[in-house]
Amino acid sequence: FGSGGTQVRKGPVYTERVLYCKVNNKGEVEIIDSLGIKAKDTAELMAKLQSGDVTTNDLNPKCKLKASDTEYRSHVCKLNG
Repeated sequence: FGSGGTQVRKGPVYTERVLYCKVNNKGEVEIIDSLGIKAKDTAELMAKLQSGDVTTNDLNPKCKLKASDTEYRSHVCKLNG
């Protein structure tokens, strides 16, 4: 279980892509989107998310943030480091 066996192919939970809200210094809610969802403004982004109508066509192909640790296999297979 854990990070052995089948986990070598999948890797542990790791991502640089997130979507969350935060309250800024002015008390306003901001949406932080590092998933790369294409939207002209917050209203369009929220409409896509609420409808569940987000497809691969809505993702920005220029977004190069990692969705998983692509080097996990080599890390976990190394001895002493």
